[in-house]
Amino acid sequence: MSDSSCRQNQETIIQHNKKNNNLEKNLGMKTQPGFSISNCISKFKTVEEKIEARHEAVTEAAKVYKANLPIILKRLSAIKDPRNPEKIKHHLTVLMLYGILTFVYHMASRREANKKMTLPIIMENLNYSAQIN
Repeated sequence: MSDSSCRQNQETIIQHNKKNNNLEKNLGMKTQPGFSISNCISKFKTVEEKIEARHEAVTEAAKVYKANLPIILKRLSAIKDPRNPEKIKHHLTVLMLYGILTFVYHMASRREANKKMTLPIIMENLNYSAQIN
């Protein structure tokens, strides 16, 4: 292909993109650039560094949960339960907390949440925190 035909194709593509962008603006749609995976190496040099960083992150998250969870549970328990009392299997507070955790941990479905939230370590931590309170 000659340079002039390449330039014409490029200009056609640019015009097409501008037209699409204008249409999307008029419809109230926003275009977002695509995200690519970072092409960098890990900042951790050893497995121990990675484990330590993960442990620190979990510890910090646990501090935040410990500080806020009693407040959240108290507020959730104030919500009136509209369900039929004869058919209630789980308290509304437990269901609400379950929903919050599935959201926080980006779980796409109830099955995924059940699979991850019933791991032995999580169950042990829940039992431990229940014994403390």
